[in-house]
Amino acid sequence: MKKRLIWHALSAAFLMTLGLAPALSPQAAAQTPKADFTLIHSAWMGGWQWGHVGAALSAHGHRFSAPDLPAHGNNKANPADVTLESYVQTIIAALDKTPGRSTLVGHSFGGIVAGQVAEARPDKV
Repeated sequence: MKKRLIWHALSAAFLMTLGLAPALSPQAAAQTPKADFTLIHSAWMGGWQWGHVGAALSAHGHRFSAPDLPAHGNNKANPADVTLESYVQTIIAALDKTPGRSTLVGHSFGGIVAGQVAEARPDKV
C-alpha cells in the first residue's frame, strides 16, 4: 500500500510539472495544446510502469507511447544481446511511428536512453 501511495504522489508531481494536474478543469484541459509523449521506463520495468501517467495524458487528449525496452516488460529479446544502442534504436523506432515531434520522458535509466535518443534524432524531439 505504501508503494502505491508513493507511486501516485510521484505521478501527480510529474503531471503537475507538465501542467496536467488531475484537478485541471475539463475546460482548461480542452484548451491545452495537445502533444505527443514517449515515456521510457526505468531498468527492470516495462512500459506498464507509466500506466497512471499515460491514462492522465490520454484523459487530457495527449498521445503517448511507452514501449518496452529490449529484454524488459513483454519484449523477449535475449538479455545477452542487449546494448544501450539497442535501447536507443527501440525508442527511435517508436518515434518514427509518430508524426512530428515527441517529448521524451525517461525515468531513472530511461533518462540515459532519452538523452541518447535526443542526440541521435533531434528532429523528432
